[in-house]
Amino acid sequence: MLKPKNIGSALIAAVTLAILGSTFVFAPARADVAPPESPPGVVISPGTGTTQVRMVSEVVTLELLPGNDQPAKAQTSADFVMRNLGLADENIQVRFPLSFGEALFSPGVYPNINDFKVQVDGAGVATTTVNTPDANSGSSIPWATFPVKFPVGKDVKIHATYTAQGFGYDPMLSFRYILETGAGWKSTIGSGDIIVRLPYAASQQNIVIDTTSGFGQAAGVPSFTGNEARWHFENLEPTADQNFEASMIAPVYWNKILAARQYTEKNPLDGEGWGQLGKAIKEAIRSPKGFLREDPGGQQLFLEADQAYGKSVAILPKDSQWHYGYADLLWSHYEFSVYYRGSQNYSEVTRLAVEVQTAIQLNPDYQEAKDLANSISETLPWAISSSDKGFEYLILTATPTYVPPTPTPKNTVVPAISTLPGGLPGKSPGPRATETVKPGSTPIPPVPVAKNPFCGSILVMPFLLGMLWLFARRR
Repeated sequence: MLKPKNIGSALIAAVTLAILGSTFVFAPARADVAPPESPPGVVISPGTGTTQVRMVSEVVTLELLPGNDQPAKAQTSADFVMRNLGLADENIQVRFPLSFGEALFSPGVYPNINDFKVQVDGAGVATTTVNTPDANSGSSIPWATFPVKFPVGKDVKIHATYTAQGFGYDPMLSFRYILETGAGWKSTIGSGDIIVRLPYAASQQNIVIDTTSGFGQAAGVPSFTGNEARWHFENLEPTADQNFEASMIAPVYWNKILAARQYTEKNPLDGEGWGQLGKAIKEAIRSPKGFLREDPGGQQLFLEADQAYGKSVAILPKDSQWHYGYADLLWSHYEFSVYYRGSQNYSEVTRLAVEVQTAIQLNPDYQEAKDLANSISETLPWAISSSDKGFEYLILTATPTYVPPTPTPKNTVVPAISTLPGGLPGKSPGPRATETVKPGSTPIPPVPVAKNPFCGSILVMPFLLGMLWLFARRR
């Protein structure tokens, strides 16, 4: 038997091993690293001095360039009407940053804006580049500066153009326009319009509408006319919380949807065409983590994809590919949009079980379909069970016993979707299967499941430390 002194030494060693184990044995957690944003458009600034010149109005147009270039770019124009409300003429070196925000932290990833041009009252003006230090990034902010004279009581029109580069995770694309620098001018920005112009009809399906924060909260829902989405504001005192950001489906994905829609309109009895439409929409509304867009436009697209896959499997009932693709869509929707909200929507689970079962029956070697069935069984064992003998589709043979997801305690941070627990303790949704596609199509990449680096030895540390304290007292 160990003596107290030896027991204390053993406990110290155990605690040390637990700490070292939690630090070195477990692989580090994988964190999502968002791509740095490109240099956004920015309202022209009067510099650091005080001015009596007000920005009476501004109209900014972001025109998305056609084609499938990645990342996409937008030709940007900004028109400002300025008015000197003071008692004396002012001569100001107006500034426009050629890099800004997160782009300053990754100058090698996104180049500075290099095609900035400006006109004052219709006449071209030469610009000079100057650099000022940025305390946050440690880099220098490059500015295009140009002289402007502002006579008392007279409107001065400034027209600027440049090319902006989009950023973000596929299939989404984002552009930003920084309004906060407009606070350097006198008073508020009298009125403003920000226009996003697409190479095709604009709608809430291809432009994501967010009115909960930032500029969306200030300007509300945009108006749609033809290829344009327009946001309007008046008497805005711009702050960092009101900077503009537009998120949209990247053209390379939206063009696939448009082509598939056009094809199915001309060939309504082609099951392959309907399957391609469902797949194109699925790729455009599903994030790399696997969840689908849940805004109104995203929900409309999901219903369209649901109907497209439904027509595909009805026309091609023996094509395992489209049965699998349909089940994959339904699982993305149910797993992230229904299940983790505690719903008991059996109908959608029944439909996806029918589709994945059919895919495997038609092609017993269809590994992607079997991977999907395994993923479902790990999260919903009451619906599909998996064993060495194969799969049993419980939801199709009897009334299932619903097992709700583990509720999230209040006042806690919800983890990333890919790390949410499944229906069984210790289970996580398996990696999403890659849909088998025919030549010319692009497969959907599998979604990694993050792991918790501190899930074992770290849990015994409080117990070991408590025992160590007790033995220390006995000594």
